[in-house]
Amino acid sequence: RIWSIQPEEIYEKFKNEKVLYCDPSRSVLITECGFSPAYDWIAQQMKMRVGFQPEGVLYPFWAWHTIGGGSAPRGISGNNGNQVCLELEVSENMVPLSNEDMWHIVLNGGYYGN
Repeated sequence: RIWSIQPEEIYEKFKNEKVLYCDPSRSVLITECGFSPAYDWIAQQMKMRVGFQPEGVLYPFWAWHTIGGGSAPRGISGNNGNQVCLELEVSENMVPLSNEDMWHIVLNGGYYGN
């Protein structure tokens, strides 16, 4: 079970199409913040771990497995209109887990040495 905070229109689209995917043109992190190299890297990592990349999908759909030792995200809000928390059940082999803090090192072009 995973959770994702998304704009309400993504939820409406999901109810109709029964599929979720990242639309890079709608992500300000990719289009305006210049994070596409980091997203390219994480997409390649997922392809190596999951074994395939669905047709037409460039980047992963972000979700939380746990937050702060709990299960579901709580108290997350933004200034981007109505948001919903989607609770999803996904096969374990389709969900490579990552550490959010370590991801932010990659996202910001930093170096993480074990």
